[in-house]
Amino acid sequence: MIAHFTLPEQLLLLSLTKLGGIKQTITGYKSFIEAYLNAAVIIDLIIQKKISIENQYLITKDNSLSNVDYYDYIIKKTSSFSKLIKLNRLISKSISWSSKTVFNMLIESLSNKKAINKTKSRFLLIFNKTLFIPDLKFVDSIIQQIRAEILEEGKVEPLVVALVLLLDQSKLLKSYFSDYERDDLNKKINDLKKDNSKESNEIILIIESIKQVIDSINTAAMLTSVVH
Repeated sequence: MIAHFTLPEQLLLLSLTKLGGIKQTITGYKSFIEAYLNAAVIIDLIIQKKISIENQYLITKDNSLSNVDYYDYIIKKTSSFSKLIKLNRLISKSISWSSKTVFNMLIESLSNKKAINKTKSRFLLIFNKTLFIPDLKFVDSIIQQIRAEILEEGKVEPLVVALVLLLDQSKLLKSYFSDYERDDLNKKINDLKKDNSKESNEIILIIESIKQVIDSINTAAMLTSVVH
């Protein structure tokens, strides 16, 4: 895993086009990137053992703040309710054109790290549109790290597996890997599921957590399409 960037930061970097727009996700709605970014934050916090998913509820295990605003935002959300919060409720709230909290926090973080360049562009000669142009050397570094860890022999970090699965589910993986490489990625992850080592058991937990998060995104997507 690229130490310079967190899991959600990497997902957002790989979600940006070279011209600074947002790539389409599985839902066909660019606004759903917020749901996947929330998913990445949740998965990262699960890996850090700060929260867990139990029977579709988010459970706070450690509510100490990290001084990373998007982590702390989710921690505060999960620990502030008088009752346990369901995963799909949190995900559903993130799917909105006006719900850009985590997105904006990540953009600010990447901007501070000089990984993106925020610039204004005139749209239809009337409206100003903000573009987020990624530094392609960082994008390439993330892709090469995935290749090094998953397409080659050796230890695989849980965060790398999480990133690959999130990219796959959001239909972004095909932007960076060939059909052949994607088959190899899936084979490596399936092989990890069959391994009984402690490291693989942690990865299996992550895979199961991601499945629950993605199911919540898909449910929210269907509900949103019905409403619209």
